[in-house]
Amino acid sequence: MRVIKYFYSENCSFCETMKPRILNLVKNGYDIEVIDVNEYSDIADEYDIEEMPTFIFEIDGEEIERWTGVTDELTLEQKFRQ
Repeated sequence: MRVIKYFYSENCSFCETMKPRILNLVKNGYDIEVIDVNEYSDIADEYDIEEMPTFIFEIDGEEIERWTGVTDELTLEQKFRQ
């Protein structure tokens, strides 16, 4: 199973830029777990999240790739098609 874990914070301007992109991908059926680092600090600590937004691409629970910052929808969609 392919999933992207998306770590964000409400007070992050880059995260606000990503919000409509993430919502659109979720609406289109992509498996993206949206994790607010303030609400779920234990999960953020477990994944050693230091910057927002952070994306972690996993296949069958194994971390394949991690990146931070603003990205476009096409890049995220391509992760699911690899």
